[in-house]
Amino acid sequence: MAAATRTAVDASGVNILSANGPGSEQSVPHLHFHVVPRWVDDGISTWPAGRSERRVPGDPRLLLADALTSDGGFLGGRWTLRTGVHRSRGSVP
Repeated sequence: MAAATRTAVDASGVNILSANGPGSEQSVPHLHFHVVPRWVDDGISTWPAGRSERRVPGDPRLLLADALTSDGGFLGGRWTLRTGVHRSRGSVP
C-alpha cells in the first residue's frame, strides 16, 4: 500500500495510521487505516508535540507484555514475549 501510494502521487513517504477507541479520537467504530501520502516539508506532523498528562502506574512495557501474554490476552497465553518462547512448542527460530 505504501509503495503504491508513493508511486501514484509521487510522494516521498507515507504514514499508515489507525486510531482505536474513543480516547484515540477514532471517528469510525471499526478497524480501518488512514493512508496519508507525505512529502518533505509538507507541514504535517504525525507525532505528538508533547507528552500526555495521563500517568500509568507501573512500567507500561511490562503491563503491555502481561496483557498480551495472559490467558485472556491477545496472544492467548501462548507466547512469552520476554524470551520468544512458545509455551507449547519450545524455542521459536
